Amino acid sequence: PLLQLTTSLAPFTAFRVESIYRTLTGEESGQLNDWPTAGEIDIKLISEMKQAREIVELTHHQRKDQGVKLRQPLATLTYSLVTKLSGEVEQVIAGEVNVKQVIFAKTTTEQGLVDLDFVLTPELAAEGTARGLIRQIQDERKTLHLDRTAQIDVTLPSVPQGWEDEIKRATQIRTLQVGKDFGVEEVSIRKVS
Repeated sequence: PLLQLTTSLAPFTAFRVESIYRTLTGEESGQLNDWPTAGEIDIKLISEMKQAREIVELTHHQRKDQGVKLRQPLATLTYSLVTKLSGEVEQVIAGEVNVKQVIFAKTTTEQGLVDLDFVLTPELAAEGTARGLIRQIQDERKTLHLDRTAQIDVTLPSVPQGWEDEIKRATQIRTLQVGKDFGVEEVSIRKVS
């Protein structure tokens, strides 16, 4: 696969690909090779991904109609089709629409249907709040022109219970404290003389 990739990239990034190709094979040039042949096309997977895309679009429309942002996780998505999608495709859907579980319900119609569970448990609400805070902190980091790896000190009006460590990890926070107002400050590193 790596040799096929280098052969495919050769016309676009010639010098870098030549170096990689020589290192891998010891041959003089990958430019003289035939273009790699395509593998077997998985028609079933293509069909499932098309159905998955439709499910995702319907789900996004339902979220928009209900005013529920994508960063707010939901418990379940139930989709109705004639045949069940593979587990891998269901995982892709779950990740794309931010639900914990994807459930199949058989139907006899060709038109797919989607039903989202909009009931928020305290755990789901806390996770959604934490994700919102992570986004707010990252937006403030961007406003302050801070590198994404720069250590920061953050003050938040409140922190969802059980989410402090995740917020700190995701945003490179050195110190997270609860205070009256939201604030982000870069950590200054002083050299000791």
